[in-house]
Amino acid sequence: MAKAVKEYWQIEGIELPVYIYREKRPDNRISITRKGVNLRVPRLGAGILMDTNRKWAKNWLQHQIRRKPEVVAHFSTSKYISGYEIPTPFRKYVLELTRTQRSTSRGNLANGVISIHLNSQLSEPDSAETIRTLISRVIAKDQLDRVSERIHQINDQCFQQEITGIRIKNNSSNWGSCSQSGNINISTRTLLTPFAIQDYIFIHELAHRIEMNHSRRYWKIVEQALPSYKKHERWIKQHGHKYTI
Repeated sequence: MAKAVKEYWQIEGIELPVYIYREKRPDNRISITRKGVNLRVPRLGAGILMDTNRKWAKNWLQHQIRRKPEVVAHFSTSKYISGYEIPTPFRKYVLELTRTQRSTSRGNLANGVISIHLNSQLSEPDSAETIRTLISRVIAKDQLDRVSERIHQINDQCFQQEITGIRIKNNSSNWGSCSQSGNINISTRTLLTPFAIQDYIFIHELAHRIEMNHSRRYWKIVEQALPSYKKHERWIKQHGHKYTI
């Protein structure tokens, strides 16, 4: 795999980490991920051609940000100030942010306050990613026992399947997952949603202990446990994008 060259671009007032990959390919490809912008360009491109690729990519990013600013909102630290609230049905958390000269960043929880000590030398995108990771880690630790108890309760009532382990992870690509061996992973952002939606996500993953795919048989299993599951699916499609740390 080609090694990326990392750059920082200012687009529409937001500093974006851009990873440029030079590969054996005929054209450019660009995508926005949780960690940065991936720009893949032809390996033979150099000089003026590389400048042209950058100009094309910057224009594309500018268009995307103007059309859907939420796609890059996670790269900005502007919302992460002391007093920033993270509401969940279980508990409301309040952020207390301190920038320090220490080389490492850390976070802890006391009385609903998430105190984060952030390395002041980090770039804005890296700061945003570090803050999100620490918030996620603190909330996961605080709610793991509650989530585990609820998943086991639903499993006992509806599925009676073996569960190897339950973890809460900082994952933005899905709401949860279930492995063949019985490990259930729940995304931290699931904990931001209403309890009814959380239950549906738990049921969704538990059903995979019986059927690992999304076949018609799988959805019948989900429906037996939660006849109104389609209502919750619609809710996630309509509102799920709002629930991020």
